[in-house]
Amino acid sequence: MLNFFKTSLRILVKQKGYTLLNLLGLITGLVAFVFIYLYIQNEISYDRGWKNYRHLFRLTAEYSTGDSLNKLALTSYPQAKILKKTFPEVLQSTRLFFNDPSDNNAVSAVRYEGKYYDIPYMTFADAQFFKVFDYTFTEGNPDSCLVKPNSLVISEAIKKQIFGSAPALGKKLQTSVRTYTVTGVFKKPSTPSHLRFNALISFSSLDKTELATLDSSLLFSTCYTYVRLAKNVNVKSFDTHVNKMMDTLVGDYIKKEKIEIGGGYYHVHFQPIYKIHFSKGLYFDSHTNNQIYYLYLFGIIAFFILLTASINYINLTTARAIKKARETGVRKVIGANRKQMLMQYISESLLLIFIAFFVALSVIELLLPKLNELVQQHIVLINSLTSGSGVIFGLILILIVFLLSLLSGSFPALVLYSLDPAAVLRGNNIVLANGKRRQLTTAKLRKVLVVFQYLVAIGMIIATVIISNQVHYVKNINLGFNQNQLLVVNSPPDTSFARREASFVATLKQGPSIKMVTSAANLPGYLTGRILFRVGNNSKSEVYTMNSYIVGKDYFKMLEIPIVKGRTFSQTMHDDSTENLIINEAAVKYLRLNDSNAIGATIQTPTGEKGKIIGIVKNFNFSSLHQAIEPLVFMYRPQFPRYILIRYKENEKAQTLDYVMKTWDKFNPGYNIYYTSLKQKIDDLYGPDQRMLSLFIYFSLIVLFISLLGLYGLSAYLIEQRSKEISIRKVLGGSNNQILILLLKEYLALVVLAGALASPIVYFLIKNWLESFAYHINLSIFYSILSILFVCLISALTVLIQSNRILGKSPSEYLKYE
Repeated sequence: MLNFFKTSLRILVKQKGYTLLNLLGLITGLVAFVFIYLYIQNEISYDRGWKNYRHLFRLTAEYSTGDSLNKLALTSYPQAKILKKTFPEVLQSTRLFFNDPSDNNAVSAVRYEGKYYDIPYMTFADAQFFKVFDYTFTEGNPDSCLVKPNSLVISEAIKKQIFGSAPALGKKLQTSVRTYTVTGVFKKPSTPSHLRFNALISFSSLDKTELATLDSSLLFSTCYTYVRLAKNVNVKSFDTHVNKMMDTLVGDYIKKEKIEIGGGYYHVHFQPIYKIHFSKGLYFDSHTNNQIYYLYLFGIIAFFILLTASINYINLTTARAIKKARETGVRKVIGANRKQMLMQYISESLLLIFIAFFVALSVIELLLPKLNELVQQHIVLINSLTSGSGVIFGLILILIVFLLSLLSGSFPALVLYSLDPAAVLRGNNIVLANGKRRQLTTAKLRKVLVVFQYLVAIGMIIATVIISNQVHYVKNINLGFNQNQLLVVNSPPDTSFARREASFVATLKQGPSIKMVTSAANLPGYLTGRILFRVGNNSKSEVYTMNSYIVGKDYFKMLEIPIVKGRTFSQTMHDDSTENLIINEAAVKYLRLNDSNAIGATIQTPTGEKGKIIGIVKNFNFSSLHQAIEPLVFMYRPQFPRYILIRYKENEKAQTLDYVMKTWDKFNPGYNIYYTSLKQKIDDLYGPDQRMLSLFIYFSLIVLFISLLGLYGLSAYLIEQRSKEISIRKVLGGSNNQILILLLKEYLALVVLAGALASPIVYFLIKNWLESFAYHINLSIFYSILSILFVCLISALTVLIQSNRILGKSPSEYLKYE
């Protein structure tokens, strides 16, 4: 066996060009395949690291108000307690307060020894939280750390930021509201999770009146509720059983509170925690959620990339079959048997593929930081391959290597050995199978494989072009408001800021580069609240659910949103900040009003709070273009300045930022400033689509690169074979251009055929993705034509490079022995 490998090594070293082409193709294919696997493995591992993850569920809410259906990741505060008390199937329940997943700049400030520290994503949880989720604690007791009022549990990273290597347990951290005692330090889980927080405050820290209000409402969705169910529970049946009780409870509650929901219902559902990452259609869900469609797509791409690399290797192997055929013929004449020939070819393939395999793993380790940045994940190669599923994948990968070696090595060996030595030594085109009318030769087989390679490559390029155009479309479409030259500054985590907000805004307006300043609690691109409304004073009228925005002075002027009827809010009119409302055109239609009766119409909440419509604004896209424009109601509440919105003069962003930061330090000493541009925030809505586009571009280039490597090597051998034919044509008067056209026709015909086959397949698959957008481009044959022409051009250049090597020489070089 060792002799076979020694011989194979000598062959590979001797044929450097062939070896290099094969290695490049195999390494590139394996790098892409392994990376896609690591990405998919990381995605499907979300929330699978918890001890009892198969029995952990998140409670989701679904409520209907007549003609509208709403699904939320949030539920009401008392749900966890009701379930635990009522059903023995619920072993444990816990609650986590809502933390806006749309705002990456949401931070809380704490003070320790006179210095301020920022804690991103600090929220409230009840005392049972760490009994449901088995976080590892480095300090404190997870069972009791959230029991007492004013208890604070922090992550290890926050502990190091504030206390360094000193113990944190028992230390006091002060916020703008109260002082908290550190009762625990936890490690973040090694496997990814949808849970995103750096510090938790005990629920018992909340005001008792506030807690009592929350505990009394069954319909006010404020928190995420999680339960651990017993192992033998049939979740589907249990879900039905729970909702029978909910119908009774909610029915009694709405009668007691005199709330009418128009014949609707309120139900809860148990969502497996490991499925949260791929859930969609729920309001207030995790920002990390992904579409499982992408994983299926990338899995298919990984398979085809590896298949393309394999085909590339087999193609180059069969291209060398003529030389190998003569070698095989000679070996058979001198007595070589089938087993010896098979072992020689397989050992050559095995050696080459194993080299490619280990080089590919090294390349991935070097590229992982960049790849992680691309997909916004934290993937570690060694950890991924040494985990339980990683070991299985490693074994599968080794099996793939062996199968690829056997296939590519045994195929030429078995075929060539079965041929007649005399025929092999005479011929230059090997017949693999004979039919009554047709023969399958190595040349025809190569054409089939080349068409398949280009089918995959062109398909990827067409998909990339379409995705690129759609992403460009959604980023440049007129959203109905002016998102340019707008700076969004998060208000400081200080409850007293509302009192000094007017002075802060007034000072900002004095900046020479600043055109306008206002405050708001809601902005396009961020999450909205949802409120129940009914039209008129009739308590029996139909209930509607609408998105709600809380805005400040000059909000519509700032965003350049036109008022189509009525008026905007006024700072001098007291009713505007207590009762009056503005709605968008979609809300007019949704509430079954019209332009003549909408202004002045009264709308009220199911609890009896009333408001009067004073204006109608033109529709604008306040959320992702994946969704159509929804009904929206605006309330003027200047006392909630969550964001400060600043419009600056064109090309003066740097001057504006400098002035804003100086003003910030004057009014908010000790607090760090967090800001973004509104345009960037809107662009972030399409982060997953942008990442998908980036991955498609890289994968398309990889497939095209592998295909061109194969074409380069294949054309080199085939043109070398036809060198005598080309030389004779030149002697008989054929020009270089005529010969080039003759050579190109064969290859370009294969590319066009592959493009024609790929186009309908890609259009069928990409149509589903496009339809996930409420606004999207139309599919056109132009995308296919452009992609096919691009691949034709690249392929033509590849063949021309090889052809010039023959055409540039004198015919006598190739005919002197004839």
